Amino acid sequence: MSNDFFFFGNEALSDNAYVSGTGFNGVSLVAGGSYDQANGRVNEEWGYRFRAIRKCNIVTTNIDRVPNLDPTLKKRIVAEARFIRAYSYFELVNWFGDVPFYTNLITIDEAKTIARTPKATVLEFILKELSEIRNDLPTNTEYAEKDRGRITRGAAIALTARIRTFTGEWPEVKKECEALMNVTSNGTYGLVANYADLFKTSGEFNNEVILDLQYGGGRTFSTQRSFLPQTVSLLRATLVPTQDLVDDYIMTNGKAIGETGSGYNENTPYVNRDPRMEQTIIRHGSTIVDVEGKHKRSSRNRVLRRLLIAWTTRAPRQPVIISASLQI
Repeated sequence: MSNDFFFFGNEALSDNAYVSGTGFNGVSLVAGGSYDQANGRVNEEWGYRFRAIRKCNIVTTNIDRVPNLDPTLKKRIVAEARFIRAYSYFELVNWFGDVPFYTNLITIDEAKTIARTPKATVLEFILKELSEIRNDLPTNTEYAEKDRGRITRGAAIALTARIRTFTGEWPEVKKECEALMNVTSNGTYGLVANYADLFKTSGEFNNEVILDLQYGGGRTFSTQRSFLPQTVSLLRATLVPTQDLVDDYIMTNGKAIGETGSGYNENTPYVNRDPRMEQTIIRHGSTIVDVEGKHKRSSRNRVLRRLLIAWTTRAPRQPVIISASLQI
């Protein structure tokens, strides 16, 4: 369903970050408008999403062939597959507009001739799917510990809200968000008291997480090396924050740095700033702890994308946001 290079690299499609060279599949070329159909990021998006869609279609088409499957479990599995398929189509129409659309298993010959379906039609399908599967998905408090990280009813509602922001249907956005904020029947969510705790191992599955990217087994998360100083990662950082991102952090009095009465001083730019800035940006003079527990100081700004790849209820800019994060 998710690719960490997509989530992290997509920061460079905004004014939040910059990727040097062709890192993260050449995402900087997309950001600069100098890409074509051979661009790795574009090609990967197309292929990755349609591979996911085919896998989901295999599940929905063949689920009835599984003997003696518990009916409740069957509903959940189908709902999960329909969610992932809906999410994949949402990403596709955001990147490409009209796209080939199908919910069955098409042949190679059919794939060569299938036409594109209008974006509006695909979005209508996505929203209908997300509405229909909600009651078949458990809430975040109903899953057993071994099933944490699976798609929940809250995730279906959050994705619906996110799609509505893209279509500009703000009353509907409000309605969907309130279905998570004001009631517990769709799950229990809230803000963690200490922002930094979000990125600690002990903070996994906290109440801010609506949907996150799970890593299992013995896999380590090597992508973090792309964000850290060379003294820590032994690799030159390729994804770094922009000044725009740094400037977006307000002062502790709630005012923007350029606002009259903010108290901002260019000579001491990091004083009296939103504390989340210190926990997100590795700046000149920052001290971080490496994997060996050693304290190291940074000599220049580096992005510390300490955002667990997750949808969370905490969002400085949007009511519902997909953020990219990481524990170190």
